[in-house]
Amino acid sequence: MKKRLGLIASNSFNQAIGIISALLLALVGARLLSVAEYGELRYAMTLLPLLMALSLPGLNPVTLRNTGLQAAVPLDRIFLTRLLTGCQGSLLIVAVLLIYVDTISDTLYFLLVATAVLLPLFETTNGYHTYLLGRGLAAAGTRLQLYARLGGLALFLVLIGLIYSLDIHALWIYPAWMVSTIIPTLMVSMRILIRRTQIGFQRRRFFGHIPIGQGVTATLAGLTYTLAYALDKLAIRFDMGAEALALYSILVMIPLELAKLVDSNILVFYRDLFFPRGKIHPFSISRSITPIVLLLIIYVFAFHWLSALIFGPAYQYPIFMVALSSLLFIGQSLEYFFIHKTLAISGAHVMFGYSLCNLCVTAAAVWGGLAIGGLPGLIIGLFFKQLIMLFTFKIFLKKPVHGL
Repeated sequence: MKKRLGLIASNSFNQAIGIISALLLALVGARLLSVAEYGELRYAMTLLPLLMALSLPGLNPVTLRNTGLQAAVPLDRIFLTRLLTGCQGSLLIVAVLLIYVDTISDTLYFLLVATAVLLPLFETTNGYHTYLLGRGLAAAGTRLQLYARLGGLALFLVLIGLIYSLDIHALWIYPAWMVSTIIPTLMVSMRILIRRTQIGFQRRRFFGHIPIGQGVTATLAGLTYTLAYALDKLAIRFDMGAEALALYSILVMIPLELAKLVDSNILVFYRDLFFPRGKIHPFSISRSITPIVLLLIIYVFAFHWLSALIFGPAYQYPIFMVALSSLLFIGQSLEYFFIHKTLAISGAHVMFGYSLCNLCVTAAAVWGGLAIGGLPGLIIGLFFKQLIMLFTFKIFLKKPVHGL
């Protein structure tokens, strides 16, 4: 138990660094950009995970699952594959920009060009971290990811200082944020690859096939799920404009970032949760409910009082809206767990079916919520969508798959 608590604490600190980076980006963007410009920045960041599908991120969960099943995983060839497919994705983005150059704002055009330039290297080696988790080396994986996060935060602060001191347009914080993510992650990933070879994980040359089919299926499943996750922001951008998206993004940012904290702890215990070698002693749910509720109450009042002071006077929210947004933390955290469980137990094809169902339910919740009650209706609709998915995920589970 002591070891588990230590892993949770170290991983939570690790994720807290990521949350600080996200808050820093939001703070600088909200303070230095107009509300419309910041809305376009959030729109570009909403599109980024969707565009990342072009670099086959589905190979990451496949790496995690196959490693847990004791299968060979060619990390170097997977990285090269993702790099090449990412370059093809960049060319596709450039082609679309050339076609629609007259219909895209200058702000969004700049942000998408930056995305096209940096896409091939953005998070294309994060499968190295999941590889360690799949092998049961959670402490080593968490420690190396912490190095990457700390290095990224330090680099981001340096780049923000240069942008401010040299009076460069604040939109450059977006490529600065991407670069500060890419460089430390690459350095840590190369260290993992070298260490992997030294300790004998790759003594023999790999003659098998890269699981491209699984990667494509998992990517489609992830893309479908990511689209469902981004559908609310896309709908607001098209129905209510960039300024409304800016206000909504700040409102839901912290609950969703905290849900990612839960997601990261699921990954740390991925092997124990989904490929246990013995009896698992789960944490007491009753002990978790009270501190979570207290933290959410504190968050609601603190954000209501401090949001305008931190992000600017345009970002002041009624306490009712803040309380509604806090519900997304609970629903999203549970949703992360079930999407991981579906992949681990039933494989990428079943995960794709779950994600497709999730997309359909989300679309109904988003459009129905906006039509009935605007932003409050949207948040309520999303929360009930999450509850619905909790009761439907068991339909997609079947007998565990022990092959590739």
